[in-house]
Amino acid sequence: MALFLLILLIAIILVFDKRYHKTYYTPSIILSVPFLIICILYDLNSENLGFKPLDYDVLYIWFFGLIIFWVAGTVTNVLIPIKVIKTSLSEKKNDIKNYSRKLVNFSFLIALILTYFLITSYNLYITQGGEAVEKFLGVGIQAHLVIVFKLLSIISFLALFGDGNRLFKLKNIYVVFVAIGLSIMYATKSGVLILLMSYFLSWIFFFNKTIRITHILLALGLGFGIFFASYSLVFGYLAPIDFIWNHMLLYYVSGTASMNAYFSAQNPVGIEPDMLFRTLNNIFYMLTGNSGEIKTVISNEWTDIGNGTVINVKTFFGTIYLYGGLTIGIISVIIFSIISNIIFKLSKRKNNFIFLVLSCYVLALLCFGWFDFYMNSVAFYESIFFAVIFNFLLIRKAKYE
Repeated sequence: MALFLLILLIAIILVFDKRYHKTYYTPSIILSVPFLIICILYDLNSENLGFKPLDYDVLYIWFFGLIIFWVAGTVTNVLIPIKVIKTSLSEKKNDIKNYSRKLVNFSFLIALILTYFLITSYNLYITQGGEAVEKFLGVGIQAHLVIVFKLLSIISFLALFGDGNRLFKLKNIYVVFVAIGLSIMYATKSGVLILLMSYFLSWIFFFNKTIRITHILLALGLGFGIFFASYSLVFGYLAPIDFIWNHMLLYYVSGTASMNAYFSAQNPVGIEPDMLFRTLNNIFYMLTGNSGEIKTVISNEWTDIGNGTVINVKTFFGTIYLYGGLTIGIISVIIFSIISNIIFKLSKRKNNFIFLVLSCYVLALLCFGWFDFYMNSVAFYESIFFAVIFNFLLIRKAKYE
């Protein structure tokens, strides 16, 4: 029954959001549809994979969580007094040209600086392994540069499809290359895939593209390639194809599998509510000099999903419910829905270029809600901060030109 209700709810959201927003690329749709696909795939293949069968009652977490997220988002869109202006394709292309020309030298300079960290991280990977690279890239000035660089790389990616001389294109190619390289070296497949999804969504939004079957096949092939490259780096030789295929399947169903195993066993919830807003807590502790109180935003709740496999991710709503419980969980869903939909609404106003880029990134995070909850990370908050700064500086500069 829960699976049927979830399918019905998502169908209603699809119809309503398409009519109200004139697009399928809304926060609620981007969050829900990929999860439903993964959920059905897991239901059909769990036994073959040796994992625990899907307990449909667990899906009520997503059913009620999605209702709250969707309603809060719809109310936010209705109440925010921002005039939505439809931008033509030529206007979007002109925005890409103007903004990319203003930022290309700045982006290229950061790319040159980060090249040092990319080379250093590669040497660390060869000599000390992936954990050393994560520690190196995850702290210090380089960690913050990488965050702002991801947003800049989306603009550089878009610039590759616009006008510009050879030097202009080469600079933007190098920016994208360094951004992808750093994501690969960080050794988190989600980080690479979220960045690539941001590129893909930006291409769709800015150039009014329609998703086709060839795009889906290309995405699957690209995903396989990322797994192949990452594991080959770990092994030091080309990874076996069957090994890559099995691990790719495990990755795609792991969030659903772990959520299913944890909650079907009636395990406790609300175990650590501050986990959902840990970045804000960490910033407070850092500013007040209590660095010993700073904690990681990565879940340490490992769950056996069967076949001797343990996973620590629980999907978007699963992680929120696990750490926040019912009351804090509902409040958290409302808060993150409001933030996501404010960004979505801002991306549809006049002079919206930077917020449209930010919206692509936030939607990419939501798209990976089938894997885990990413809105407690420093990257989420800093991306919003940097987007606001860029928007203020560039719009202000445009007024005086």
